[in-house]
Amino acid sequence: MKPPFKPDRISESVQNISIKLLMSLEVEGIILDVDNTLLPRTSNNIDPKVVDWVKEIKKRFKVIIISNNSRKKIERVAIPLELPYISWAVKPFRIYYRMAEKKLKLKPKSICMIGDQLFTDIKGAKKSGMKAIWVKPISPEKDLFWTKSKRKREAYWISKWNYNLFL
Repeated sequence: MKPPFKPDRISESVQNISIKLLMSLEVEGIILDVDNTLLPRTSNNIDPKVVDWVKEIKKRFKVIIISNNSRKKIERVAIPLELPYISWAVKPFRIYYRMAEKKLKLKPKSICMIGDQLFTDIKGAKKSGMKAIWVKPISPEKDLFWTKSKRKREAYWISKWNYNLFL
């Protein structure tokens, strides 16, 4: 089995990712995924801890959302968090990462993607020359069928890589 692209770090959740860590990765911009990264796939309610975390990172970094979901679904997060977004992205295709790069006005090496899927979020970022942090999905039991089928392969590689970098 061919390994997927390896993230730079792994975290239990977005709110466990510190500004200090992001600064150590020498990034100026952050791309965020939505479903199972910022909130459960089937929820419209953002955890107040996630809201606080986003407010803090916005003070230090340029931030944008990229999601494969519709504009309406992404706006449930983007509007309350006051974040720009790219909807209907087909991650891991690089064109959407390039769009984010242009909106952030940054070079790929100074951007970090934060997401819960190795085969979309992380792969697209790494193929685009960006840094990437994989976060444990919030509610994988509510994933769509095709996402659930990938989770077993993700779990295999995460355990095989034996990260001491769980944040």
